[in-house]
Amino acid sequence: MKYLIILFFSINSMYAQDLWFCGNTKLEVKKALTENKKEITEGSVTDSTTRISWEIMGDFQMIWVFDSKNSLIFQTLYTLKENGNNEIVKFFNQKFVIISATKWRNYNSGIIYEIELQELVGNFIFSIKPVIL
Repeated sequence: MKYLIILFFSINSMYAQDLWFCGNTKLEVKKALTENKKEITEGSVTDSTTRISWEIMGDFQMIWVFDSKNSLIFQTLYTLKENGNNEIVKFFNQKFVIISATKWRNYNSGIIYEIELQELVGNFIFSIKPVIL
């Protein structure tokens, strides 16, 4: 339960600061995170993509992936703890519009976000992207 509370406050602060970052550049994401005193790491994903990561209390990690033009192409929430996915799913079920057992929508700051639980190389991640109408 402690971890769910940490996630709740972290996600609420993301919304308050609009840290879902759909449509932003690497420079904008980095500036917003460092202005809000978030400790971030940076690195390469492939020869043409880079990433910025933010670890939340050692339990969750947000990852933003950018293309060669430094445009955001992918963002994800990843749990670093056992049973963390269940806590995140419960939280999303309470706070967002349920689309399916693995999809949610949130309407925030004039943007519709879709969050989807996906399997990626044996791990589960929550991908976050804007809905294009």
